[in-house]
Amino acid sequence: MRHESLVRLGLLVLLGLWPWHSALADTPGTCSNTTSDCTVTCSSAGPCNVTISRAGLGVNPATVLVNGTAASVFCVAPGTNVTWAPADATSFADIRFSSSSPFGKSSFGPDSANSFSSPASNSGAYSVCYTFSVSECTYDTTQCAHSDPKVVIQSSSPQPYHHHHHHHAQSTPPSS
Repeated sequence: MRHESLVRLGLLVLLGLWPWHSALADTPGTCSNTTSDCTVTCSSAGPCNVTISRAGLGVNPATVLVNGTAASVFCVAPGTNVTWAPADATSFADIRFSSSSPFGKSSFGPDSANSFSSPASNSGAYSVCYTFSVSECTYDTTQCAHSDPKVVIQSSSPQPYHHHHHHHAQSTPPSS
């Protein structure tokens, strides 16, 4: 019977149900993407609605829609209120960040009745990229779609511009 339990363990690992898989995987965590990689940018003026959509059941990945546009990497200005919700009423979403989440909580599970809203935080001088995991699961069949998108929280202070003011003595144009 030992072989059977090993097979079952292998299936659990494949299905991502092994309890410690997130610690072993590189998600969630930080990433090296920059603002130039973003498909959509949420400005502080808002709105910033992040909807988790399921293309289908089983192995189909979950799609992240930011204000209606699909984005595997999106940017958010610091202080922008971000609202997370599943795309359809028969599903709930599960969003997981590493312990350092820019949204106050490392995991949240919005459903159609209760979205989750939180301002994006970044107090540093540089943008920070986070890889996070999303799942959207149906209530009836408990089938889930997954993906590992990225969000870049822009820097809270504008990047310092190095204006080199070389005050060259203005050469007076020759008088004609």
